[in-house]
Amino acid sequence: MHPVTRTRLRIERIFAQAGFQVATGPEVEDDYHNFEALNIPRNHPARAMHDTFYFPDGKLLRTHTRPCRYAHARAAPAAGRDCTRPRGTGWIRI
Repeated sequence: MHPVTRTRLRIERIFAQAGFQVATGPEVEDDYHNFEALNIPRNHPARAMHDTFYFPDGKLLRTHTRPCRYAHARAAPAAGRDCTRPRGTGWIRI
């Protein structure tokens, strides 16, 4: 196993033991989930072509981890969980 992968898994295990849940999500997002749903304005520097990799179909590489959290938070109430602090402690994204 690659040393970086081994280290990432170890970190995830440590946080899981502390009560955190690892949230995963797609690396390719649409503009809405990456910016609009998170209230990032159209003129924000993160939307610039030199800061975000856009694909010809309008999709983009996720620029931060919050779209993943947004998706999990939206799903949490339906699952009957507290969407901001699953398992009582918090979220991490690695």
